[in-house]
Amino acid sequence: TCEEILGIARDNSSIPIDTVAIGEDKVSCDEAFMVELARLTGGKFYRASSIKLLANAVLELSPTKRPLIGATNASTNQ
Repeated sequence: TCEEILGIARDNSSIPIDTVAIGEDKVSCDEAFMVELARLTGGKFYRASSIKLLANAVLELSPTKRPLIGATNASTNQ
């Protein structure tokens, strides 16, 4: 269930989860769940109601803008 997933997210909040709602229709339960999942984990939520907004979300989530978990930091050689 959604509550179980949110519980797992709370227990593992050091792993950011980014969520994207795609489409024009607002289904409040689904969107509220995605917003809360992103918030609990320090991730980001994006609403993509158009192709342009989806393209922007994909760009914002790209490794150049949002580095992958565990990626080495080239500037500090970590």
